[in-house]
Amino acid sequence: MNRSERRKHARSKGTRSARAAARSFEASLERARGHLLSGQLDEAEKLCDGVLAKQRANAEAMHIKGLAARGRGHAQSAIDCLTGAAKAAPERADIQYNLGIAFGEAKRLEEAEAAYRRAIALDPGNPNYHNNLGSLLNRIGRHEDALESFKAALGLDENHLQARGNLGSTLLELKQPEAAISELRRAVAAAPDYADAHNNLANAYVDAGDSAKAIDAYAVAIALRPGAAVFHYNLGNALLDTGAVNEAIAAYRQSLALEPSRAEIRSNYLYSLQFEPEVTSQKLLTVHEDWNSRHGKMNPVGAYAEARFDPDRRLRLGFVSADFGRHPVGYFLVRPLECLDRSQTEIICYSNRVNVDETTERLMAASDNWIDARQDTNEQLARRIWDDEIDILFEISGHSRGNRLGIYAMKPAPLQISWGIGYPGATGLDAIDALLTDARHIPHHDAANFKERLLHLPQGQFCFDPPVDAPDVSSLPAIGNGHITFGCLSQPRKINGMVLDAWSRIFAAVPDSRLILGYGGMDDAANVSRIIDEFGAGGISPDRITILGSAPHGDFLGRYNMVDLSLDTFPYSGGLTTLEALWMGVPMITFPGKSCAGRHAAGHLSAMGLNELIADDLDGYRELAVKLAGDTERLAGLRAGLRSRLAASPICDGPGFAADFLAAVRDLWRERCIEGAKPGGA
Repeated sequence: MNRSERRKHARSKGTRSARAAARSFEASLERARGHLLSGQLDEAEKLCDGVLAKQRANAEAMHIKGLAARGRGHAQSAIDCLTGAAKAAPERADIQYNLGIAFGEAKRLEEAEAAYRRAIALDPGNPNYHNNLGSLLNRIGRHEDALESFKAALGLDENHLQARGNLGSTLLELKQPEAAISELRRAVAAAPDYADAHNNLANAYVDAGDSAKAIDAYAVAIALRPGAAVFHYNLGNALLDTGAVNEAIAAYRQSLALEPSRAEIRSNYLYSLQFEPEVTSQKLLTVHEDWNSRHGKMNPVGAYAEARFDPDRRLRLGFVSADFGRHPVGYFLVRPLECLDRSQTEIICYSNRVNVDETTERLMAASDNWIDARQDTNEQLARRIWDDEIDILFEISGHSRGNRLGIYAMKPAPLQISWGIGYPGATGLDAIDALLTDARHIPHHDAANFKERLLHLPQGQFCFDPPVDAPDVSSLPAIGNGHITFGCLSQPRKINGMVLDAWSRIFAAVPDSRLILGYGGMDDAANVSRIIDEFGAGGISPDRITILGSAPHGDFLGRYNMVDLSLDTFPYSGGLTTLEALWMGVPMITFPGKSCAGRHAAGHLSAMGLNELIADDLDGYRELAVKLAGDTERLAGLRAGLRSRLAASPICDGPGFAADFLAAVRDLWRERCIEGAKPGGA
């Protein structure tokens, strides 16, 4: 064989070897794909490593390895592998798409959007790419842009169920529930066995104020997929909104049985227990401690600088909430922040709120720094607070919706205080050092049922900012009507069977009396049906009951000008609603419950010196209602003086409250300074 023939033979042999190697690599990668699909992630990764050891720039090997890393929850490894794959094969849209998913899971949202858009540029005809981009845009809060992405997906495939459902959910975010219902009905019609479509439709019915249809749709979703914890959770929310407390609690328990590790489900369950008729502080302590044992293990961000622990320094106060606006939290927080001594305090608010209203604007003006924390993970927000060197971090949402309880376990501030203006009582977290309260809401005999140190403010834990949109107080309606009109302008969930039974007995004893109920969602068909049926069982005709829904705040307050006497709810007593009733000249009757939530109205009335409106128990409550209903002269006298009496009370003394508040937290800070820089807290 001459030299030329030898060279030709070598080239041929090399080509055959390369082809054999390529076939071997492809065979390895095919097996890796199979392992990936079957969940054998370690095996998939080993095969990819074998290919990459010989062919470092093999895009598919890096791609599969990145997907395996994603499957194990190794976000950064997944991103590294998929980024390498994208560089090796920039023409492949599927790699960009999966890189977008990985960035999204790591909450690197801008990079995720860029990857999705690269995938769409490479393959604009794939509806999945448009759908995932839309889902990401929703997470960022760009709902209008998300809408266009879902429409693009449906333009490519009108039967794309996920895009149809996402389009409906986006319309809900844009406050278009009827349009959402239309889209989601199409999804259900196209795939009647698709459980998610029924769940999404139910969500739309909730937003449209039709809880009866929502509950039915959730039931269908659950029948189709009984193991989906989120369906039971959503059903619990809908049931609670209609006042079906026991049924809501049962739904939450089922959700937790399916997914016990979900902190937000357990939080809603704890919140629902505040409305349970037989609730006590002792029972609440037990279930809140359970939440803490599962989700509240302390994992401090880091140690604090020793130099921070100056007992007389200007205190950096941090507040975290999704309710900085028209909400009891906003209403009870705005005056204290406006009145705090700014030479002694610096205020930083970390907001998870989407909408901005006039109360939000006042809170922003009262803050030294306002931070939009909606896109922060708990870890990111805790680190931000730690970096901001917050001295005292206030927890004001408890287990209510939108809470960020997870950050407190990371101890981002050396002193952490719960203040029950958004959630009654304690959270149960070991990471909370104290609970700001008063002796009316948590009397000394109940202190053993709270694990936190109790800071009793001398004049009460609430500071009321009188509403500027409140109309003038009217004369007593009974004088013109010739009959007494009772009223309750509280949430439907507070009006349980025990409450309706007590009211039925009162109305039976005051034969010509009327009742006005009014609140957002009160006129929901499911709620109306429940209330009318309960009264009917007590022999009360529906023509004596007026049920009203939501209204602008000034108009809502104007409803009190139709009410002679307000009836409190139990076991969850009226807080802000009690003060608004009193501001409108309408006396509220109550009796103290066995939990912090059950003592709101009694606490407010006691602070005003109106103990004659506080009964000892349920029997006394009914007797007091009947007695006052028969004394229009007494009611008229109370009505004429309640607004001025409330205005002159400690509840409306913003500067006085702020001084007491600052004195209490300053004393606790001084004690904390003795503890020094250890991250565990006081």
